[in-house]
Amino acid sequence: MKKALRTIIFVTTDADAVAAFNAYFNPNEVQISHFTSGMGAIQYVKQIGEADLLILEEHIKPLGAVQTIHYLKDNMNYSGGILFFSDSDKNEIYTDNEAFEVLKKGFEKSDLDRVLGLLSNKKKPVELNSKPYSLSYLINLSEGDDIFIKESIKIFNESVGKRILEIEELFEKEHYKEVSNLAHNIKPSFEMLENNLGSKICDELAHSQVDSSKLEQIKLLRDEYMNVQECLKQDFPELFKRV
Repeated sequence: MKKALRTIIFVTTDADAVAAFNAYFNPNEVQISHFTSGMGAIQYVKQIGEADLLILEEHIKPLGAVQTIHYLKDNMNYSGGILFFSDSDKNEIYTDNEAFEVLKKGFEKSDLDRVLGLLSNKKKPVELNSKPYSLSYLINLSEGDDIFIKESIKIFNESVGKRILEIEELFEKEHYKEVSNLAHNIKPSFEMLENNLGSKICDELAHSQVDSSKLEQIKLLRDEYMNVQECLKQDFPELFKRV
């Protein structure tokens, strides 16, 4: 079988949009992989590699487009093109880190022509800031108190890591209620560093039913903690000498 020249990962629950895509693109030229959650896209990239274009419904559950992109880029060095699929009136959606063009819902043929053009050009988003954390909240809260900020970072490093290990152990034992409680407990730690992915995963574990299907989210939570920790270690090496 002839290999597809271009690949698209399309993450949406909009069946009509998927049907329109499949009807428009020549399967011998464009391979479309459809998923109904960001988890599916993450697994695709892990097993097969990145696509030429990733199209993500803005508020897809459970992670959402921003959190999914954050994970792919920070943990898997994803560099393919990205579009938001949204009913927003804006032509671009800005996140803390980047700006992305929008494919608006209810699209017409001209919109699909534009997608085809992006595939050819492999246009990438504008890079603004790649750090998985921000100190803005802590700076505002403490009025720039350096000691307070560094103590907060040490608490995140030392306590959150232990809690995540406990979450993994409890999950293996199927103690799902305790998993929810610990996730609720560490959510503020991710929030104080303005890490949206960690906060979102904790919120999902704390407020939705935890069962064996949540394994991937727990793995993502651990990976995101490690991602933040490694970045903090580079920026504040003096805080990690005894860790």
